[in-house]
Amino acid sequence: MYSESPSAVVQTCIEATVRYAAELGYEVAVVRDATADYSRDDACCLDINIPNYVSAIVTTSQISAFIRPGVGRA
Repeated sequence: MYSESPSAVVQTCIEATVRYAAELGYEVAVVRDATADYSRDDACCLDINIPNYVSAIVTTSQISAFIRPGVGRA
């Protein structure tokens, strides 16, 4: 998704937050289809830089299935 409005864009907000969380020792997942950027060129950060810091890049469907109450919990 590409955005012309200020939002949590991949190249700045999300990348900085992901990097900081990884430095603090958190396992980080990024929800690919819940991010935006100003252009296709800027959005490539999700495929180039982000994988160096995250445990997973998932879709909203995948994360919804994971956090749904009662699913995967003993």
